[in-house]
Amino acid sequence: MMESVYIIAAIITLLVLVSASVSDWKKREVSDIHWLILFITGTAVLLIRYGSDPLPTSFAALMFILISADLIWDREPTLKSESLLMTGIIMSATMVVRMAWGTDLVQAALTVFAVFFVMNLLYYTGIVRGGADAKCVIAISMVFPLYPAFGEFPLVMSSSDPFVTVFPFAVAVFIVADVLAVSPLFYYLARNLIKGDRMFPQMLIGYVKPLSAVDEEKEWPIQDIIDGEIVIRTRPADDGAVQRLKGAGAENIWVTPIIPFIIPLTAAYVIVLLIGNPFFLIL
Repeated sequence: MMESVYIIAAIITLLVLVSASVSDWKKREVSDIHWLILFITGTAVLLIRYGSDPLPTSFAALMFILISADLIWDREPTLKSESLLMTGIIMSATMVVRMAWGTDLVQAALTVFAVFFVMNLLYYTGIVRGGADAKCVIAISMVFPLYPAFGEFPLVMSSSDPFVTVFPFAVAVFIVADVLAVSPLFYYLARNLIKGDRMFPQMLIGYVKPLSAVDEEKEWPIQDIIDGEIVIRTRPADDGAVQRLKGAGAENIWVTPIIPFIIPLTAAYVIVLLIGNPFFLIL
């Protein structure tokens, strides 16, 4: 029965990710309805998979719901509301651990818990710049906190529990997506070498473009004005950089494209779902 459930969940997830990818490509934004569908799917899979142990499963489902609320609820953050949500999430996870220690349910709950906090950390520190990207990884972790298996898939699995714990399904998808996302660097390098734009490290992460032609919805400037001088930034500048550069009389600047990261996440999802975690081949 669970194999059929996993197949249905996998198809739903793929359809949602494809839809999100199209939106990310066209508008560089993704509606939260995509992640809501995956949150509901993940909670349903959880209840089906572990419903025979209702009490700890109920706490795990509550944790899923609270995490979903935190990510979907459009609100003005207050110390009270944030504290209540975080307390509820932590307490729910704690109850699952206490009541179901030694079972797969604990591993599933702790995986979602860990992915939620890690992706929030990466987002608020600016390492992951897109809120939809972080939500996507968390949503995938809810649908598949553990590696799904159906038929002959995935082709590669680890026989070592520590590796599976350290590299859960959603983390593997995120890492593979990062690898796919940096593949355009080879194109930028070749393009810049041919055109003679050979400033390092800009030549690896972007290209030169007339300032007047910069599309701020799809490109980030990697130059800015600091103390009256045009300088290179190793990370994308803020939203006011283009206006500051125009005010300084800049004509051509280095930019880096805003990668619609949902697209490599979708490709990585298919790779890890069918082939497995590539890191298991070397670990």
